Amino acid sequence: MPGVILRLSVSEGAAVVAGEELLIMDVMKMETPVCAPCGGTVKALHVAQTDKVNTGDVLVVIG
Repeated sequence: MPGVILRLSVSEGAAVVAGEELLIMDVMKMETPVCAPCGGTVKALHVAQTDKVNTGDVLVVIG
């Protein structure tokens, strides 16, 4: 669903666990967390605060 990135909760190189919050998006005027689907290391952040994103966009790469 299209939205706007409100806040990034991680940075590149950070270790994350499954379920950990990666960022918060504004989707239809509701703050919606995006959580890690798996554990690993954040390899890349493809978004920044205030970016507009669409369905299917890659936001974070975890490896």
